[in-house]
Amino acid sequence: MFSRIDRINEMTRLLMHRFYVHAIRRDPSLLDAAREMIDTELRQSQARYLTLWRDFLKLPNDDICRILLSYHDNAVWLRQSSPLGRVIPKAIVGFDYADPDIRGKVWRKSAQMVDFLLRRPLFPED
Repeated sequence: MFSRIDRINEMTRLLMHRFYVHAIRRDPSLLDAAREMIDTELRQSQARYLTLWRDFLKLPNDDICRILLSYHDNAVWLRQSSPLGRVIPKAIVGFDYADPDIRGKVWRKSAQMVDFLLRRPLFPED
């Protein structure tokens, strides 16, 4: 079972990846930048997340975008280890996620969404 904090953190990652996917759809070369960064890092480390991201980034761009926004377990894991925040500049996303104030706002918005979803019944009565 996931705690409320775990759900909020995952919702935050999902929200950020919606921004990233939007940017990627406008400029697919951002995925090329991610591929280059992963290749560079793989020369220094064979960390599992790097090899998985390298393989993931071999998929067609539309599949990458679709998977990044899905709720599949693999998508959750990919968002947890995503290099996209380091590749997509704040000028493209429209804000600097490294800014603690921005991070707090996104986290609070995620908390509102999670709390709303947790209050909704799974099977509404007719």
